[in-house]
Amino acid sequence: MDNMDNMDITDKNEKIYIIIHGFAGGFQEIEPLYDFLSAKGLNVHSILLAGHGGTRKELKSFSYSDWINSAVKQVKNIKKKYDGETEINLIGFSMGGLICANLTDFFDVQKIAFVNTPFYFWDLNLITKNIFSDVKHKEYTNINRYVNSTLKSPAKAMINFLRILRQTKEKFSSVCIKRANPIILQCIDDDTVQSKSAEIIKDKIGESAKIIYYETGGHLIFLSETCEQVCNDIYEYLKE
Repeated sequence: MDNMDNMDITDKNEKIYIIIHGFAGGFQEIEPLYDFLSAKGLNVHSILLAGHGGTRKELKSFSYSDWINSAVKQVKNIKKKYDGETEINLIGFSMGGLICANLTDFFDVQKIAFVNTPFYFWDLNLITKNIFSDVKHKEYTNINRYVNSTLKSPAKAMINFLRILRQTKEKFSSVCIKRANPIILQCIDDDTVQSKSAEIIKDKIGESAKIIYYETGGHLIFLSETCEQVCNDIYEYLKE
């Protein structure tokens, strides 16, 4: 998923932009952002975390440390495509934001965008409201989504998600993340990540972080009606 295949690399101080998908997800959930930034002429890359993009068996075969290590390896391989110094910028969707935070242990990161990144997950009030709405209108869209999400996420993988979430919470206050002047983007109607996560992450980071809230967009914001707006906000942040 790179846009580098036909590029003549001559810039010695290249800026690269790496997008990381969420838990049990893959390229499809961040593809609109990838296409948007590519169209703007940015050197965009995406990575696929270990065990993701395949079967449930594959997902549960890897630990959270495997997810982090696979991200580190892929970032290193991306850097090798460039001559000279590279400036790394990260965009993490959902758990991808947690991976971004962990990558700062291995790389100097210029900018980070956290998109619907959890500190607390599952907004039970919203989930209950959505279920009642489905039953009332006999549409069952949300109920089917919850069932499908449960079926594709093995218990072992979910335990590893909880582990990476726990170990990452304190990383948000690290100097490496503070100096990246992160942007935190969060949908108010996100039922997978509690929207208060954004404020808590900002409090951990401090004054260098900025929050943008969106009334709608749900969890899969890049597959929603809010996609163009959030893509524009990310691009404006990255080009500053």
